[in-house]
Amino acid sequence: MMVQNLVDKSRKGWVDALRGLAILLVMYGHCVKGFAEFFSYTSPVKMPLFFAISGYVFSIKEWRVFFKQLALRVIVPWLILGMLPSLLAIPLHGFSSIVGRLLNMLSGKELWFFPCFIIGQVIHYLIRKYLKANVWIIVLSLACFALGLLLSRHHILNFAMINRALTVQPFFLMGFLFRLYENKLIKLKWHWIILSVIIYLVMCTISLKLWSGLSIDVHLNRYPNVPYSMVLILLGCFTLFTAASKANFSSLTMSFIGQNTLVLYIWHGIVIGLLEKGTSILGWDMPINWLTALIKVLWACVVCGAAAIFLNRYFSFAVGKRKTN
Repeated sequence: MMVQNLVDKSRKGWVDALRGLAILLVMYGHCVKGFAEFFSYTSPVKMPLFFAISGYVFSIKEWRVFFKQLALRVIVPWLILGMLPSLLAIPLHGFSSIVGRLLNMLSGKELWFFPCFIIGQVIHYLIRKYLKANVWIIVLSLACFALGLLLSRHHILNFAMINRALTVQPFFLMGFLFRLYENKLIKLKWHWIILSVIIYLVMCTISLKLWSGLSIDVHLNRYPNVPYSMVLILLGCFTLFTAASKANFSSLTMSFIGQNTLVLYIWHGIVIGLLEKGTSILGWDMPINWLTALIKVLWACVVCGAAAIFLNRYFSFAVGKRKTN
């Protein structure tokens, strides 16, 4: 009942479900490093989904409102949740660890997604606010992608993931385009959606064979065969958006996970690390395989979910939400 009260039912359930799927894929991927098959089939949608969802729910606001919401919903929670483990570890590591942690977070060496997302959101806001014609929004978003790739290859503007923030603009754009043509896309027959899934799986298989070990990686700005990678990302994200919205998929569990991705994203690594350390002390080193990865993800969901319930209830500002009764 407590979890049910913490799910905002005014939001579109299928959007939160997609966000929940994205964070679960991220967490699972962190537990099965080295499994090329998993990354080849999931990387085209794993991180791009986060940005596409943001582009979908984005609305043009007065700039003061935009920056206030960005600060309260993303920046403040990121800093609080990201710094809290270091603050609690002061007795063990001293105050110097706090400065190092903060610098790593701001630079993108740790929790890279947040500086990339924050700066990327600002760029997307400027594009959408000052370019009225959709064709120019598309052109400039693609130009940002090309510029971001060029800068990253020469290690320019790596700090705060600025070059990555440019590269992810087409992902924000995908969400915008889906919102624009949503009424038409959800009218597609299911056999077309199934066909697009088949094509996506075939393309992922081809990618695995041709570029084994070089799957798409938004963090590293790695896109093996850029045109092929972009088609794969576009196909995967639009298929998920279309299927989820057409089915109007809604799940209390997935909605809860999707609405608390901040906690899950920032703390799951620490929680899984504690599990691994605990089992090691007990004399069992957890092997890296599909089953133990699933166990780790479930453990992280339970622990981080409990933490999210507590924070939502008593410190809602720390997760970017209004206080719930």
